This record gives sequence, structure tokens and C-alpha cells, in this order.
Amino acid sequence: DERFSNLLPCIREKPVIGKIVISQGCTGACSYCATRFARGKLRSYSIDEIVSAIRKHIEEGAREIWLSSQDNSVYGLDIGSNIVELLENVDRINGIFLVRVGMMNPIGILRNLDTLVGVFKKKRFFKFIHIPLQSGSNKVLRDMNRGYSVEDFIKIVSKLRSGIPKISIETDIIVGYPTEEDHDFEETLRIVREVKPDFLNISKFYPRPNTPASKLQKLPTEVVSMRSRTLSKVGMDIKEEMNRAWIGWEGVALVDETGTIPGSFIARNIYYKPIVLKQPVKIGSFVYVRIVSSKPNFLIGEVLEEDLDSGRVMDLLEDA
Repeated sequence: DERFSNLLPCIREKPVIGKIVISQGCTGACSYCATRFARGKLRSYSIDEIVSAIRKHIEEGAREIWLSSQDNSVYGLDIGSNIVELLENVDRINGIFLVRVGMMNPIGILRNLDTLVGVFKKKRFFKFIHIPLQSGSNKVLRDMNRGYSVEDFIKIVSKLRSGIPKISIETDIIVGYPTEEDHDFEETLRIVREVKPDFLNISKFYPRPNTPASKLQKLPTEVVSMRSRTLSKVGMDIKEEMNRAWIGWEGVALVDETGTIPGSFIARNIYYKPIVLKQPVKIGSFVYVRIVSSKPNFLIGEVLEEDLDSGRVMDLLEDA
């Protein structure tokens, strides 16, 4: 409605990062989640509104745009559109900027999987996708009422990596769901080791008031803590392995924030890998870097060329 349309949130996360909320609410009914209570049914902003908001951010100096919502994969279902149509319109906006597409649930991705891979290949978009798995056990996924299977998740990841081999995968896992038994957790460990996500977010189950899962008997705290520690170690080992493979890579990166060490900066390559730079560079500039070493949570690079012009940036992104 008109009142809703006038509330499209445009947030400046950092000086060169603009965050745009593309919809409110969700279509899911997960047994542990209170989002539908808090946010209500899905309400998508129009493509024209979102495109206008992006243009405003770009005019004000943004070089990185985040598209965010409770679940980007279901964008547009309520207005006769979809996430692919939105991204195709975003790709047509003039300007030198990159787009990070936020979290998308597997059940929604499956509707547009082939066309989504094609859109993500476009140089405008970070080759990065956040797909929550939540559990590697089909039984637990059914208990959570997630609406997809482990096999669906693997199919999505395989399709993405087939089309974009270096794409960065981020996923979420909930440990200690009340019906998660030892063998269910072992299945989660197995799937995480198989998929090897670049980024792994782990949360311990927490009973949200008035949700179906809140009525279930909780697992012992020590069991949940042990599972969390075990999965964290597996995730850290995977990140270390995945990042080590980037040593020697050269390419363009966008400097989007200052680092925690005085005088350092953080840049992101087209695969959204965080690269620590210890040379003075300008935030919002595109630089050409070489990866010289790695840590589990970031890469370390040296700047080979500073402040690339727009034509050079586009040429380099074309080859990414």
C-alpha cells in the first residue's frame, strides 16, 4: 500500500556502502523462528523504488550496494515479480559499483536456480551467496519445517559452483535443536565437510517465545556447547584451507572500510573475500592486488595498482 511504499529503508552502513531493504516479512513457517510474528507476511517494494534508491546511494558516493531482507529469494512473489527480474534491472543502472545480494533460503532459490546463476555471472554482482542450511539432517530440517532437503541444498551449491567455480558460499547452522540426536549432528558435520563453505555462521538453538519449537524439551547445555565447539573447529579448518588456495591470486578489489589495525584497510574482491591491505589507499577506490598470505578469516594482499579508472575496473571485472 502507499504507506508501506513510502517506508523503503535506505541505510548507509559505511561511507561507501549503501544498504537497501527490498522487502519485509517472509513466506516461511519455521518452527523456531518468530520473524512472521514480528514482520508479518511478505511485502515487497517495487523494482522502480529499489532502483531509485540505488541511484540515490550511487549519486551520494556509494560504491557497494547491499540488497537485504528476511529472505531475498522470495522477493516479488506478492507483486508478480521475482529476485531475478529485480537483479536484471539493477544490472542496468549506470555507474561504477558492485552489489552484494543478501541471504536467500534454499526453497526460494530452487524456483529460479538456472536464471539466478546467469545473473550472478554478471560483473555487477559479487560472486557471493548466503544460503542457510541450518542442519545436515533431513529429519531435523523436517522438524524445523524448513521446506527443503539436504539434497536440495547440495544441488544448489553444485549448480552455483558449476557455473561460477570460485563463488563464495556462506551458510548458517543451528546446533542443539531439541530433536537433534548425535547421528543428526554427525550428518551436519559430514555435509559441512563436503560442501566446504567459505563462511560458516553457527548459532545455538534458543527457544523463541510462542514458537512451536519453544514447547520442545531442550537438549542439555553441555551437549549443545560441545557440538558448537566441534562444528566451529571444523568450520575454522575449512576456512583456513579455502583461503590458502587464494595465495598468488591477482585482481581488482574495492576498498570499502578501514581495518582494525591502525593504518590498514579492508578491500573485497569480486568473490567478496576480505583482503587486508597495509598500504595507504583511498576508501571507495578500486585497486589491483596480489594475495600474499592468508588467515582463516581474511586474506592479506599487497597493492600493485592504486585508484583504477572506471574503464580499467570494468575490463578487470569482465574477466573475473
